[in-house]
Amino acid sequence: MKTAIKERLDALRAAMRNEGLNAYYITNSDYHGSEYSAAHFCALRYFSGFTGSFGILVLTLEEAMLYTDGRYLLQAEAELEGTGISHISMGSREQAVKSFLLEHLSAGDRLGLDCRTLSCSEYEALFDALRELGLKLKCSKAAYSAWQARPLLKTEHAFLLDKSYSGKPASEKLFDLRKEMKLLGAKVHVIASLSDIAWLFNLRGDYTQYSPVLLSYAVIEECAAYLFADAKALEPSLLYALKELKVEVLPYGAIYSFFSSYQKGARALLSRHSINCELMRAVEKSCEIIDAPNPTIYQKAKKNPIELKNLRKAHINDGIALTNLIFSLKKELHLFKDEYSVSLRLEQLRKEQEGFVSPSFATIAAYGENAAIVHYQPQAEGSKALLGEGFLLLDSGGHYYLGTTDITRTISLGALSDEQRHLYTLVLKGLLRLSFARFPKGTKGYALDAFARSALWNEGLDYDHGTGHGVGYFLNVHEPPNSISRSHLQSSAYTGILEPAMVTSCEPGVYIKGSFGIRLENLLLCKESAHDGFLEFETLSLAPFDHEAIDASLLCKDERALLNSYHRRVYEALAPHLSEACAAWLLEETKAL
Repeated sequence: MKTAIKERLDALRAAMRNEGLNAYYITNSDYHGSEYSAAHFCALRYFSGFTGSFGILVLTLEEAMLYTDGRYLLQAEAELEGTGISHISMGSREQAVKSFLLEHLSAGDRLGLDCRTLSCSEYEALFDALRELGLKLKCSKAAYSAWQARPLLKTEHAFLLDKSYSGKPASEKLFDLRKEMKLLGAKVHVIASLSDIAWLFNLRGDYTQYSPVLLSYAVIEECAAYLFADAKALEPSLLYALKELKVEVLPYGAIYSFFSSYQKGARALLSRHSINCELMRAVEKSCEIIDAPNPTIYQKAKKNPIELKNLRKAHINDGIALTNLIFSLKKELHLFKDEYSVSLRLEQLRKEQEGFVSPSFATIAAYGENAAIVHYQPQAEGSKALLGEGFLLLDSGGHYYLGTTDITRTISLGALSDEQRHLYTLVLKGLLRLSFARFPKGTKGYALDAFARSALWNEGLDYDHGTGHGVGYFLNVHEPPNSISRSHLQSSAYTGILEPAMVTSCEPGVYIKGSFGIRLENLLLCKESAHDGFLEFETLSLAPFDHEAIDASLLCKDERALLNSYHRRVYEALAPHLSEACAAWLLEETKAL
């Protein structure tokens, strides 16, 4: 594979020379800023071998570097070894790219990139960072001319989500959206975010294994709407529903020429953070831009009563599957060959639950030192065997018609060291402190970050990923605008304010390179508190924490009471759906400390 990467980079450099380019900028992004892109768009993976969900490859005619973040530090080091690609992690992506290019290029040199794979705001930030170097940016498709046997876009399948799941008809969502457009003075609204389009029209698809959306754009006007998609992907019931909504279906690629018919000066609402640069240029030729977040971002983040009712059921189903797996790991470890077999078994257990559709992301099943790689994913070949000692970190989730789940448990497979039990308990303290926090209305998520980290900070420890992210309803497992992350203090395009009916993850962790990793995660529903003017959380996820890994002496009286209360909920919700043996084990696992 390392030899293949070098050959691919050589082919790309030849294509660059043909276009007179001195450097090239590559991501894995599609034209919509999706976290999970179809294989057709994954140029970064093809040219570097890096399999993480976020990264930027920049190469000159002689050198190459990959930028990523703290989640993928150890993974990138391992996957790039022997490819000739250096790795730079953390900090500002623009400054990382600027520093690399400053070292290798001169004023007047040209940097190529596919403008469809960067949002307008990303392009502008990159342009501003490179302007003082005297470099020129050129929209280029050189990467695709060098990409042999590039995967074709598959024909998708999209369907209508029944109101018993969506809770609100698309007609009402369109009405609410048009009200927001009117308030902002917009005659037209351009949407590129796949999850926003899916939510607005109550459609779901199979764009990728982990993204139940349809590759599409949407344009909403006062009395009409347009969906740009492959009509072959739309089943008859969905086409009929769209027709009833006065939505016209047009070819996916027609979006770029669509605005040429607009009268000059039409006011178009769009978000520079979610519209790709090339599409932005097409809109700007005919329209006056109103730059603001898509109203649908906030509308879909606040789950309606039917969605919340369904979500609670989904988390019971998910908890049944995960608890059965943990029971098997504890009692029948010999049945599991390696990490990969754990991920296969968990998916099978989820498939047995009502309304399961697919995993919500690739399962992280990481044993021993692999768990220190934050987003490690086991492969069918070369996966680590499980021994009767130490920790297995299991981070996974599912898409159900009833909603989307994401949960992490770190499971002891046998003897633990005092250090492992100590650190497990510090991470658990952080999860408890955040899960049961009360905070004033109007609080931004980053203000709560310290609740999850303080126990670790007290001992000089921390983790290099956010504490929490928003979660969609049978949509993307990572969705703005809500998050609990210090990185969103300055950079987020959204307000970051936590509001009732938003679902956000809570996932503190600690990672000891070359030894082990610990992460614990539940999904939290923001809701009104009994104290006027305050909010609090309801924990949706239901699965036991590892009794054997907890050092109860490190928990204060209140923390023990909170853990005991949560474990009572877990037992009462799950035990009726488990085998007699598993229920008996769960009773012991959730006994009061």
